Amino acid sequence: PPFFLLPLFLFLLLSVPPMFMLRIQSSSFTFFTILVSITGFTMGGPSNLISSVMAAEVGKMNAAKGNPASLSTLSGIVDGMGGIGAALCVYVATFFPHTSEVFIMLTILVFLSAILF
Repeated sequence: PPFFLLPLFLFLLLSVPPMFMLRIQSSSFTFFTILVSITGFTMGGPSNLISSVMAAEVGKMNAAKGNPASLSTLSGIVDGMGGIGAALCVYVATFFPHTSEVFIMLTILVFLSAILF
């Protein structure tokens, strides 16, 4: 398996507990800030790693040698697909009556994405 799969898998699994904990009702600003920071760090890592590795892999191909536009195009496509997924997730979240259900849905989706690697 490629070298980047293990960190991706670990980051996604590490993001499951703090994301699930976001459904806890708390008035503590510090608690919420730390939880969102941890969740963002563990979710942002795989996102950046995927686009970086994909660009690096395309850069190794003979067809892409000396063509920086191909690397930026691929990064844009990968990030665009992530944007479509995020937009769909926000649309689906509007059908849930309580915010705790949204965080449960997000936790399940992140866990499934880690397992599907």
